[in-house]
Amino acid sequence: PAEVAHVLMQLDHETASIVVARMTPSAAAAAICSIELEIAADILSEAGASNAAGVLARCPEEARRKLLGLVSGREADAIRRLLVHAAQTAGSIMDALVPCIADDATVGDALQQIRDHVSHALYYVYIVDRQQHLVGVTTLRELFKAEPTTSVLSVMRERPAKLQAYASLAAVTAHPGWRHYHALPVVDRENVLLGAIRYDTARAVERELGQAVRRTNVSQTAGALAQLYAIGTLGMAEWFTA
Repeated sequence: PAEVAHVLMQLDHETASIVVARMTPSAAAAAICSIELEIAADILSEAGASNAAGVLARCPEEARRKLLGLVSGREADAIRRLLVHAAQTAGSIMDALVPCIADDATVGDALQQIRDHVSHALYYVYIVDRQQHLVGVTTLRELFKAEPTTSVLSVMRERPAKLQAYASLAAVTAHPGWRHYHALPVVDRENVLLGAIRYDTARAVERELGQAVRRTNVSQTAGALAQLYAIGTLGMAEWFTA
């Protein structure tokens, strides 16, 4: 972590944020907590709410509190919404700023709203009712093909694949929806749209889970070898005594 922190300190904040976004969250947290708080906060602000929340969720509580206090604006609100969800769940790693379109909007309205929030736009566009319940999904391609005055419902696909906010990270990475989509919406128990998880985020989580399993296996193997060594030594001592 100290070496990674040294590299991050040499980069401009935007480039450093790209590096942090490509790291597994636990490794990024260890590095972020090793640099000056003001610089760390600037890097997290550039990394995006979902990446920042993933990193902060793995930071010690005191460091997390201080860093959150240094992040402001829309990103800070989104990060706090993400941190409400339990760690190691879909809700804790989603992008909470994904644009959603009302089901009574036109295609022209939808495209304008996407342009206004283009930094968080996905290829998929989620349609919600006035209570923010997820009712369907469409794509940018379908919107661009349609007439601006057409209702978004006419280009919507109903019952899209989705993730529950409380789903475990293992359930997120194993979801069959990844075979057909490169982003999945996240909803609460009432089917209210909360955000979305991108494919690259799911794969980063999968790598982190794989590393955790390998560490556990190494630890278990070392323990078993130590036990075998102890048994062998004890047996040899008994043989000499006999």
